[in-house]
Amino acid sequence: MSGRELARALGYSPTWLRKLETGEIRRPDPDRLSRVAQRLGISYSELTRAMLGYPQQAEDVDLLEELRRINSIPDERQRADAFRRLPDDAAEQLRRAAFVIVADASGAIRRD
Repeated sequence: MSGRELARALGYSPTWLRKLETGEIRRPDPDRLSRVAQRLGISYSELTRAMLGYPQQAEDVDLLEELRRINSIPDERQRADAFRRLPDDAAEQLRRAAFVIVADASGAIRRD
């Protein structure tokens, strides 16, 4: 299916789809993206990962480097969006690491 055909099937302009593909649309509407993903037969997560150039699995993500990159984003909303776009397994690894760090800082982890 061509981009023009996809845009027509979704009721969007070919220009909008081209801008989405080239990154000119920085914060696309999630509902529109969901419709694009559905029409392409992929998940919303797969579409957004592909758009952002994320690998599909966390083992391909250098978590420390990704945290540095995300932390360098000055806008709090954009930073939160970047965290939400991490692959699910990477986000889970970060949640576990954060739990250990907080537990260690509070003294809940004993070092014998």
